[in-house]
Amino acid sequence: MYLLLPVLRFFKVGQKVRQEGPAGHAGKSGTPTMGGIGIILTLLVCSFIFLDLDLNPSIFALLLVTIGFGVIGFLDDLIKFKNHSNQGFFGWQKFWLQVAVAFSFSLFILSASNQFFASPDYIKTLFLGLPVLYLLFLAFMIVGSANATNLNDGLDGLLAGCSTISLLAFSLICLKQDQMGLASFAVIGAGAMLGFLWYNRYPAKVFMGDAGSLAIGAFLSGIAILSHREFLLLLIGFPFVIETLSVILQVASFKIFKKRIFKMAPLHHHFELCGMKETKIVYMFWVVTFVCGAIAVIMA
Repeated sequence: MYLLLPVLRFFKVGQKVRQEGPAGHAGKSGTPTMGGIGIILTLLVCSFIFLDLDLNPSIFALLLVTIGFGVIGFLDDLIKFKNHSNQGFFGWQKFWLQVAVAFSFSLFILSASNQFFASPDYIKTLFLGLPVLYLLFLAFMIVGSANATNLNDGLDGLLAGCSTISLLAFSLICLKQDQMGLASFAVIGAGAMLGFLWYNRYPAKVFMGDAGSLAIGAFLSGIAILSHREFLLLLIGFPFVIETLSVILQVASFKIFKKRIFKMAPLHHHFELCGMKETKIVYMFWVVTFVCGAIAVIMA
């Protein structure tokens, strides 16, 4: 990030703040974005240094799907930058690109390893013993997780802190399973996020952009899949879940009843408009993530 930040400033890759967002965010306009590039480069370099990817094809595939989602986010950020707006890909374009990458990863995991049949019995029972249903579920899970973390990325240090804690929780779960390679990969991800958080904490010197937020969601879901703890992601990533639900409920309520449940969605903006300080909201989300992560580690 120390090397990347001057480059982003030189090319004037600044954040375009939504006009319909909280009024207090107007001062964030122009802050360098696309900082997710630094996170992905850190993952890439450290993985080749510290992990034997030749012996871990599944981890290598996870690295590729993380980069894939990062590239989608980067292109989205690039379109926004070139158009001088906060509109990148059309929603359907971004969705199908994500589905293509997620489906490719899921298909590889199921075909190259014994992922489905090595899963706990409740997974095989839930999907009626049919790998094809599990395949569709995994693709849906990865896309959903990526977009959930993308929604969470709205305050200085919010997603960076929550994802650091979530990755550390998964690393402990992987250690309990003696999956040392996957645990190491999770720790590398947590370290990358912690390094980014140094520049992203309030007041942020750089934002991660979609390049980072989409990649983080794919990374988290991939670790949950490879550790056979798919449903624990709902607990470890509880802040991401409630942020997504707040958007779904807000949209549904307005379309059906013409009324809004929250002052603004995602949920962190609602708290802002209720008068809470940005840093207090961020710390609150971090604490919730820590508690949920600790419970998940105990349950695993």
